Amino acid sequence: MHAWMRVQGYRGLALNIAEGLSQVMAHKWLEWQSFTGDDYMKGTSEKAQFLRNLKEFMKDGIERRYSEAYGHGFREAKWAVERYGLIYTLKHIARKGKLPE
Repeated sequence: MHAWMRVQGYRGLALNIAEGLSQVMAHKWLEWQSFTGDDYMKGTSEKAQFLRNLKEFMKDGIERRYSEAYGHGFREAKWAVERYGLIYTLKHIARKGKLPE
C-alpha cells in the first residue's frame, strides 16, 4: 500500500493515515487469504492448520495494536473504509489530506 500511495501521488500524509490505510489493506488481504487459502488447502494437514493459525494471529495483531500510528490509525481508517468505501476514502484523502469524518 505504501508503494501504491507513493506512485499515485499521496505525499505528506500524517503517519497515522499512511500507516492506518496500509494496515487496513494488510488486514483485508489476510481476510481474502482466509477465504481463498482455506479453499486451496482443505483438510487438516499440519501445514494447512499452521497457515490458518498464522493468518488469524496476524489479523489479531493488526486489530490489537496500541500505537497511535498503527493501532489508532488502523481503527480510524477501517471505520472510514467501512462507512464510505475504499474508493471514496482514498479520493477524500487525496483531496483533503485526511480521513473522512
